[in-house]
Amino acid sequence: MDEMLIKQERRPCFVKKPNTNRGDVKGMFHCWVKEKGQTMYSPEVTKALVEYENGTMHKVMPEVVRFVDGGDFDKTCFSE
Repeated sequence: MDEMLIKQERRPCFVKKPNTNRGDVKGMFHCWVKEKGQTMYSPEVTKALVEYENGTMHKVMPEVVRFVDGGDFDKTCFSE
């Protein structure tokens, strides 16, 4: 019987930072996370877990994430 391998891979992305003139910030998307609302009546909120070049991790709203796949991958990779 064949085995099924499920692997979580990071995806390069840009994150639009509100209230800044720096433009989009390079990041690596790790996964989607769900957060409970502020009150017991608030709905769950889905956010993206993104790592920035400086190594910090942030939860951001999905609408500020722009994935960069294909040939543009090298433009967003963090230097080793």
